[in-house]
Amino acid sequence: MRRCASSSTRTTWDYLGTFDAVPANDDADGIRCAVFIRGWEESWPHPTPDHEIVEYEWTPLDRCADDPRQAPLLVDSVIPALRNRGLI
Repeated sequence: MRRCASSSTRTTWDYLGTFDAVPANDDADGIRCAVFIRGWEESWPHPTPDHEIVEYEWTPLDRCADDPRQAPLLVDSVIPALRNRGLI
């Protein structure tokens, strides 16, 4: 997974964890997601995904928990994991 994430975005990522969550819609009974993070670099302020990543959106993680557009995976799992590491 790390190699795939790194090759798709041409950068190095750190593994945050694998999380199970309820889906944001009714397409599945549940989801499992491996999450990778990357330190911010001023020399590359606007990373762009490679052709394999169809859509992405920048989300201010320190204030998005009340945003109804955000999925339970992000709000209930990823944000708490980032807070536990002191990253937000």
